[in-house]
Amino acid sequence: MAAKVERVLERLGIPARLQGTRWWAERCPLPTHGPQNERHRFKNLFVRADGTRVAGLWTCYSCHGGGRLVELVMAVLSIDFKAAAAWLSDVDEAPAPEPVVKVRYAPVGVRKRFEMPDGVERGPLKSWNSVARDYVLSRGITAEQVATWDIGYSLMGRLAGRIVFPIVDSSGRLANYAARTFVNDETRYLAADELEGPELAAMLGERFWPVITRSARTVVCFEGAVSGLALERAMRRAGLSAELAGLQGSDVANPRRAARLATFGRVVCATDPDAAGERAYEEIVAMVGGKTEVVRLRYPSERDAADTPEADLASALAKSFAV
Repeated sequence: MAAKVERVLERLGIPARLQGTRWWAERCPLPTHGPQNERHRFKNLFVRADGTRVAGLWTCYSCHGGGRLVELVMAVLSIDFKAAAAWLSDVDEAPAPEPVVKVRYAPVGVRKRFEMPDGVERGPLKSWNSVARDYVLSRGITAEQVATWDIGYSLMGRLAGRIVFPIVDSSGRLANYAARTFVNDETRYLAADELEGPELAAMLGERFWPVITRSARTVVCFEGAVSGLALERAMRRAGLSAELAGLQGSDVANPRRAARLATFGRVVCATDPDAAGERAYEEIVAMVGGKTEVVRLRYPSERDAADTPEADLASALAKSFAV
């Protein structure tokens, strides 16, 4: 293994020297490392040369990058896993392991933009797989909403068995996704993994926000995507006009997200009627309450927006807007 590590470092153009069981690089080659400290030459990044379980693992003490050889190749050459595995096969015929999820570096250049995972199908609701279509209809989601929000579904890959809601930012770029199970998976919603490079501050519904004059508008914050669409239908029933902002769960502690919400004249917090929803409301008040009015939607029961009858939800929204 020591010889393989040496060949990989040489082919990547990383000057290194062997000390004991580690190859120490002259400088960290990661594109996210930042300014190099000359006093730390041959002291920052090392690659383990020997050991059944640890050979090929690398770590940088300064920028905290780390992983296996395949991730090092991905980062240095700005290529994806398949290309990096093929590159390594030229060095050693042994197959490269799958990427380590806990790698801390940001793989700059691996993707030019955030992309939807493979396997997501989109199109008119009538063309959907029958199981996915029946689930969507059972939750009250209309064919019009499927088309407007560009909703899809997946039967394979990481998002298999999920309805997929693209999260598009205000500039029209795909930033993330919310994927809701329709096969009763224990995890109701999935978002993009950190290594996919999502924009965590983007919110579902942001794509429809007005560019200006937000201070005269109301925005309704919600948790799950299905609840957000239920709120949209209830507002239409009540004749109310407002924007929507999906928080992806009850996580709102994001300064950029808070700054965007603060551009509205009023925030109606429609998070779920439970402890997590109340905490989200309190966080929103703490983060934007000094800049904009924050109103808590009072649900008529302990059920969330998606499970509240549309007429009752419309009535509750009307009361919140009238406060």
